Amino acid sequence: MRKIVVKFGGIVLWSSVVSVLSFYALYACYAGWLYYTHDANIHWETTPYSKDSQTIDKLPDGLAKSIIELEMAHNLHTEQEGAAIHVLSSWFEEVQAIKPASQDRAGMLAYMKQVHHALNSRFNYTASTDLIDGLATQTLDCDLRTILVIDAAAEQGISLRYVPSPRHAFAAWSNNDGMDIYWETTSSSFAQVSARHFDDIPDATSDYYLKPLSDNRILSYFEGLIYRQRASSDELTEAEKAQAQQALYALADTHADDPYLQIWALKLKIEEEKKKEKDASGEALLTWYQAIFDFWPSNTEAIFVLATNTDDEAQKKVYLEHLDTKYMDPDNAGFFAELSPHISFAHAVGYSLSYYGWNRANPTKSGDFYEQYRFLTAASFLIGLACLAFLLVRTYLPPKKKPLE
Repeated sequence: MRKIVVKFGGIVLWSSVVSVLSFYALYACYAGWLYYTHDANIHWETTPYSKDSQTIDKLPDGLAKSIIELEMAHNLHTEQEGAAIHVLSSWFEEVQAIKPASQDRAGMLAYMKQVHHALNSRFNYTASTDLIDGLATQTLDCDLRTILVIDAAAEQGISLRYVPSPRHAFAAWSNNDGMDIYWETTSSSFAQVSARHFDDIPDATSDYYLKPLSDNRILSYFEGLIYRQRASSDELTEAEKAQAQQALYALADTHADDPYLQIWALKLKIEEEKKKEKDASGEALLTWYQAIFDFWPSNTEAIFVLATNTDDEAQKKVYLEHLDTKYMDPDNAGFFAELSPHISFAHAVGYSLSYYGWNRANPTKSGDFYEQYRFLTAASFLIGLACLAFLLVRTYLPPKKKPLE
């Protein structure tokens, strides 16, 4: 009996190994296919230009120009300034030729599809924070891509609005009845924003998320992003970092309803407190983490700290109910799996590693992987089951006897 159990355990183990290896093999194939097919379609800007001719004055007035001026004022990526302005000028020249047949809903949808195609043919979608660097390398994420389409539409006399949601931003066009089209600027083909971005908006940020921002509020967000980077930069002196830190605190005080500014300011305070405290359980830390949770309930760092520092099971359950497995830190996956019955350890580790690995390995369309994850997981699971069935049959079913001649 013991031999049978041991042998069966070995079969299950090997089947699991095959399943995991199959997942990563499929993952690598899909990532490679997506990278090379998308990369081949990018119009890389290779037109020669004189750096002296690429000045900020060449750009039309708009959000992109204002953000570049902000970054230049803080000496960010000054060596890429010429390339960035050259790419942005070429982008504006291309999209100026795209004009809507009408400014009703049908006309706007057709216009957005054309601009979206132009956007994807110019820029990869990947995580980016600085517009100058993103333009120079032709890689932009949701907020910067949204800025570009808003400016492009403005040149045609079309008013698009910048709309934030948790972890995301997109463009919106309204008719006389209000916001009519929410434009997902990061998809591989034109699409309207998924319903998941409209769910579970925290009470603390309900007056901010999914509301169109004014130009001043948008620029405050990008200014805060610059201060956040400078406050943690290894290339600045302590005095310069402290100055950036205080500037971010002041900006957060001015815009108390902006969750991004609040969270960045709170995280800086937490880092400062951690330098004094060796653990993350101090009263001040927990208060700030609770504030982060109120602004951003699915923030895994806040959930981890708060859930591990409470003995109230009901409150712990509240924290864990907001856990979004797509954004879990692999280092904490075991903890979340242990405390959350609805999350298996394999799912926690697999999903988190896949998400982080995908974003690091694939600088093209990382967002598309969300839709492909379930397919890849199911396919690898079926391969593992097939391997299990094959090994069980080979091990436990007696071979057919050859007929006697």
